[in-house]
Amino acid sequence: MKINEFQIFKYGPIKNFSVSKLKGFNLFWGKNETGKSLIVEALVKFLVKKSGIFNLIDRVDHQPEGYLNLILDDRKELKIPEQKDKFRQLAGIEDNEYRDFFIIRNSDLELGRQKDIDQKKEEQKEIVLGVTDKLTGLKSEKINSLCNQLREQGRLTPGGGLRNVSGEKLKERYQQAVELLPKISDIFNKIKCQGLDDIDQQWMQSNIRFKDIKGKLQIIRDLKKRLQFNKGNESLTALKENLLKLEELKLISEDKEEKWLKMNYKLESMLQQKEDLQKQKQQLDDELSEVKNKFSSAEDKLNKLTLLKKKLDQELKFDILHYQDQLKDFSAKHSLFAALILIGSSSLILLLISMLGSILTRQLIFYILIMILLPICLFISIVVVNRKFKQSKLNKKLSDIIIQANRLDIKGDDLDQVNSQIEQFEQQFSQINNEYQKLEGLEEIKQKELNQLTQGKLPELEEKICDCKTNIQQIKTTSKVDNFDEYTRLVQQKHNCEELIEKNISLLDSIFQKPFNNLEENIKYWETEIVKLESYSEIYPEQSYSRNEEISCENQVIQQQQNIDELKKMINELDGDFRQIETEVNQILQPSSLVCNSIEDLKAIEQQVKNFIEDIDQRRKDTLLIINILEKIDKQEREKISRLFEDESKVFKYFSEITNELYTGLSFNPDSMELQIYQGDEVFSPQQLSGGAYDQLYFSIRLAFGELLMKSKPGFFILDDPFIKSDQERLNRQFDLLLKIVEMGWQVLYFTCKSEIRQMVESRFDQNKCRSVEIIN
Repeated sequence: MKINEFQIFKYGPIKNFSVSKLKGFNLFWGKNETGKSLIVEALVKFLVKKSGIFNLIDRVDHQPEGYLNLILDDRKELKIPEQKDKFRQLAGIEDNEYRDFFIIRNSDLELGRQKDIDQKKEEQKEIVLGVTDKLTGLKSEKINSLCNQLREQGRLTPGGGLRNVSGEKLKERYQQAVELLPKISDIFNKIKCQGLDDIDQQWMQSNIRFKDIKGKLQIIRDLKKRLQFNKGNESLTALKENLLKLEELKLISEDKEEKWLKMNYKLESMLQQKEDLQKQKQQLDDELSEVKNKFSSAEDKLNKLTLLKKKLDQELKFDILHYQDQLKDFSAKHSLFAALILIGSSSLILLLISMLGSILTRQLIFYILIMILLPICLFISIVVVNRKFKQSKLNKKLSDIIIQANRLDIKGDDLDQVNSQIEQFEQQFSQINNEYQKLEGLEEIKQKELNQLTQGKLPELEEKICDCKTNIQQIKTTSKVDNFDEYTRLVQQKHNCEELIEKNISLLDSIFQKPFNNLEENIKYWETEIVKLESYSEIYPEQSYSRNEEISCENQVIQQQQNIDELKKMINELDGDFRQIETEVNQILQPSSLVCNSIEDLKAIEQQVKNFIEDIDQRRKDTLLIINILEKIDKQEREKISRLFEDESKVFKYFSEITNELYTGLSFNPDSMELQIYQGDEVFSPQQLSGGAYDQLYFSIRLAFGELLMKSKPGFFILDDPFIKSDQERLNRQFDLLLKIVEMGWQVLYFTCKSEIRQMVESRFDQNKCRSVEIIN
C-alpha cells in the first residue's frame, strides 16, 4: 500500500499544492516557512480520524480540502477522504499506530508523547503491549484490564490492600469495623464490671425512694411556711409600729445630739477660758502696777545719777584725764631727767675738780674744762629746777581733783581711790540704767498683753460663747426639748426604733427576700407574700417545724438525687456508647439503619460487624487469588514479547546496521517492560544512550514494528526531518537503511529543509526510485 498522489488546497496559507506519480523515496525539500509542516499535517488529517493524538502545529483548525490516492497491493486505488473508512478497514492500522510507527513529526523518533520520564516509560509500555498483543495474539491488555476490574470490584490497590472509593470508602469502613469490635468488647466488659444488667430496676427503686423523701420534705416545708407566716406577720406589724414611732422622732437625730453635746463641752470650755482670762487680766493688772512702781523708783534714781554723772563727765573726769596726760608726759621724761642728773652730778664734780686744779696749778686745761662744764652744770640746774616746778604743779592739781571729788561724794585720798570710786559709780549707773530699760520694756510687754486680752481674746471668746448658746437654743427650739438629758433619751429611743426596724426588715428579708430598694414597695410585697401564706396558718397544728429535720430530709433528697444522677449518668454513658456504636455501625454497614437500644441489640451488631469483616477478608482473598493466577498467565505470555527484541529480530538487525554494529545485543525485560542495550559487558537503558543512538534505536523499532503491523507487506513512512541529531556517518547509514526498505517495496515521504539531505538523496538514490519535490511559497 503506497501513496500515488495527493492534492491540498485552501489549507491555511497553502492555496494549492499537488504532486502525482510518487515513487519509492520521495524527498520534499524547501526552506523554512514554505509549508512543509502544513503538508505533513494535512496528510495526517487525510489518513486518521482523530488528529488530536498528534502533536500538530495547530496553525489551521479545519480539515484540508483535496484528496489522497492510495494504491493497494492488488493495484486497486482508494481515494481519501471518500473511501477513508474502507481504507482503514483494509489497512487495519489504528490512529495511534500511525502516530507511533508510520508518521514521525518534529524530529521526534521516540515512542510516546509524554515529556515526563516516568509517564513516557508507561506510555511506551502500553504501545509495545498493544503492538505485541496485535501481532502475537496475546491478551496482555485484556489481562491487565481484567486484573484492574477485579481490583476495582474488590476495592483493592495494586499492592493488594483495600482502597477508598469516593462515596464507598471501603478501606476506611473496614478499618472502622476492625476498630469497632474492641469498643463493643469494652462495653460488654464495662456492663459486667459495673453490674449494669439490672440498672433499670435500680433506677425504678431509686425514683420511688426519692418521691417518698420529697413528700416528707414537702410537709416540713409547709410547716416552715406556717412558721414564716407567723413570724412574718408579727415582724411586719412590729415594723409598722416602729415606723410610726420613728416618724414622731424624725426631728431627733444623733447628729444634733452630738452637736448639742459638743456645744455643751465647748460652752463649758469657753466659760472656763473666760474665767481664766479674767484671772489672767487681774494678774496682769497687778503685775503692771508693780512694774510701774519699780519703774518710777528706778527713774528717780537714774535721774539723780544722771546729773551726777554729767558733772563727773564734764568736770572731774576731764581734769583727771588732763592730769593723767601731764603725769604721763612728766613720767615719760624721768629717764632723761635721771640721765641729766647723773651728767650734772658728774659735771659738777668735774667742775669743782677743775676749779681746784686751776687754783692750784693754773693749767690751761682746767680753765678749758671750767668753761665747758660750767654751762653744762648751769643748764642741768635749770632743768632740775623746772622739773621740780612741774612736779609741784602736778601735786597741787591732784590735790584739787581730790577736793573736787570729795565735793561730788567721790571719796578717796589719792587718784587711784578716786578712779576706783568713779568706776564703782559708773557700774552703779549702768546697773540702774539697765534696770530702768528692763522695767520700761517689761511695762510695755505687760501693757501689750493686757491690751490683747482686753481688746482681743476676751471679746472674741464672748462672741463664741454667744454663738454656742445660740446653736443650743436652735436645737432646743426645733426639737421642742429643753434639756440635753431628755434629748439623749429621745435619741436612744429613736435608735432603739431603728434597730427594731432593721431587725424586722432583716427577718422579713430572710423570710421573703427584699426585691426592691424602696421600703414602701418592700412592705407592700411582704404584705402580699403574707397573704399568700395565710392558708398555711393553721395546717398541721399538732406538728412543729424543725430546721434540723428539714436539713436531714434535704440531705436525703440530695443523696438520693445523686444516686439517681449517678444511675442516669451510667445509663446516659451506656446509651451514649450505644448511640456511638449505632452511628459507627451504620457508617460501616452502608446502607443500614440499625438501632442499638439494648444489650441484645449490641450483640446482634457485634455479629454483623464480624460478618462484614469476614466477608471483606474472604472477598479480598478470593480476588487476590484470581489476580495472582492472571498475573502468572500474563507473565508467561509477556515472555514471548522478548522475542521481538532478540538478537535475530528485525529491531536489532536494523539497529545494528544503522549503528555499524556498535552495540552487541538487545533484549526486553518482560517484568519491568524495559529495553536493555548491550555493548560488550556494559548494559544501557535507552535513556543512557546518546541523542543520536537513542533516535536510531526508536527508528529501528518503528521500522520493525511497522513492517510487522503491515504483516510483511510494504507500506509507507512519512518522515519530517527525523535524523537531525545524527552525525554524518550515522546519517549515511540511516539513509542506506531507508534505501534498503525502499528496495523492499516500502515507500518513504521525507520532508526536510536541509540542502545537504537533498544532495545526499540525489547522489545516492536511483532516480527511477527517487523523486525530489521542491516546495516553494
